[in-house]
Amino acid sequence: MPFGAQQASDPYPYDSPEKMIQRLEVCTERNIQYFIRNIAPNGKVAGYTDLGDYAKLPNSLIMAGYPKEANMVLNYCLDNFFDEESGDFLTAPGLKSAKAPFRVFYPYCNQWLIQAGLKLRRFDFVFKAAAYQDKFYNPITSASVIDKPYSESGDNVNDIFTSAALGTTYLYLNNLERARKVGDMIVKMIAKQPDWKDKSKGYPYYLRFNDNFEYITYVKPEAGVRTIYKVQGDLIRQPFFSIGYPVAFMGLCYQVFGDSKYLETGEELIEYALRINKDVRVNQWAHKLMW
Repeated sequence: MPFGAQQASDPYPYDSPEKMIQRLEVCTERNIQYFIRNIAPNGKVAGYTDLGDYAKLPNSLIMAGYPKEANMVLNYCLDNFFDEESGDFLTAPGLKSAKAPFRVFYPYCNQWLIQAGLKLRRFDFVFKAAAYQDKFYNPITSASVIDKPYSESGDNVNDIFTSAALGTTYLYLNNLERARKVGDMIVKMIAKQPDWKDKSKGYPYYLRFNDNFEYITYVKPEAGVRTIYKVQGDLIRQPFFSIGYPVAFMGLCYQVFGDSKYLETGEELIEYALRINKDVRVNQWAHKLMW
């Protein structure tokens, strides 16, 4: 069955909020119980060995009410992926993940594991891991560099999506000064989106920009390399998740700092997502918009 298809036994439309909430609750419980059944005593999930398979799972288990199992999975991640010398997480030496998106957004998996570690009071690794994440913070733009630590040479590629994840992690770390700087940067860059209201160009939403705050509007395709540098609004199966995390972070910034500009920016992002393509309502790539 293709992504977004309705089960025959579920005749309700997708625009029913009550039924959608019920669907999500049932889906969440089924997924959580699958993992609970398949977590070994050492925290390994049967059949999964990649960092990308595990990065979000401890948080999911925590939020679902299973902190013991979350700690077990986190222990597996520390035993198998954590480089104690650098503070990085890797599937294998020199390999972030066999899953292309996690190589594109290099610091992303780390941010989820740091957040889970803080919730579980895992001070045995979180500060070492957070120090490594700090290397991706760009003091010129207050953004996260997408694929490698910040360089003073100026060849940095900044990214809105990973910046939202970094800013959220700074909120967990109580680094409110940096979290606010990241939030202000996102407000600034969303206001600078040049083409996302242009029908003739397909409503593109750009993710990457340079140290001069100039959007990177084209990345030449390379064989075997995922780019994920924009959402092409008039097409289906786009990286809609890259809209959702900034929305969530803007909401958190409004909650913490009280400035309405964060709420307004989040609402503008949601409005963009709702107007571009009905696929955003049913595609798995839109998962963070539900958040």
